[in-house]
Amino acid sequence: MHGRVKFFDPVKKFGYITTDELNEDVFVHLSDVRGQASLTIGQELTFDVINNHRGPAARNVKLSHSASPLNSEFRGRSQSIPNFSLTPRSAFRFYGGVAGFLIVTVVAIITPTLQIPPLVAYLLSINAVTFLFFGYDKAIAGRGIVRVPEKILHALALAGGSPGALIAMKAFRHKTIKGSFQIWYWVIVAGQLIALSMLGFDWNFFQPVLDRAR
Repeated sequence: MHGRVKFFDPVKKFGYITTDELNEDVFVHLSDVRGQASLTIGQELTFDVINNHRGPAARNVKLSHSASPLNSEFRGRSQSIPNFSLTPRSAFRFYGGVAGFLIVTVVAIITPTLQIPPLVAYLLSINAVTFLFFGYDKAIAGRGIVRVPEKILHALALAGGSPGALIAMKAFRHKTIKGSFQIWYWVIVAGQLIALSMLGFDWNFFQPVLDRAR
């Protein structure tokens, strides 16, 4: 498989590779890289992929023969350049903050506009944002842009966006073949259905919205 370095932490000696052949980034540790003391963003690599508890991970990693000589020549010099790429932790904060802002904004707008209960507005908002986040993550796959963390996608589903997540997965054909993601998603859905049943949720709660939509 072929890809390029998207992020690498020279202190912790791990990073991520982006590839057009997968819908998600591939974890890489320096111990799996042949003949390299470090990696730099943009380096082209060839590697094998295995799946572990973290998801896809690179093995037998080598510099691609098609890599630019300039990249090798200035590899040491580029290490001194500050890395402004989002780390997995900062990506979680960033996308989480964007999602929260969008949800609150949409609720504030549609509650008085549509004259619907705040809870209904929230559910509409969380599902719309969830749908958009899945679509955005699919659109940027393999483009060297920091992806939406799966924990964010699962958190949105858990917060009430599971219907929007399901529609998005089918519409964009995204995250449909990754077993670990699907398992967690359906665990969330099952938990939500059990919780609603135990609370005696009245499904007629949504009737005013359906009436307005007709």
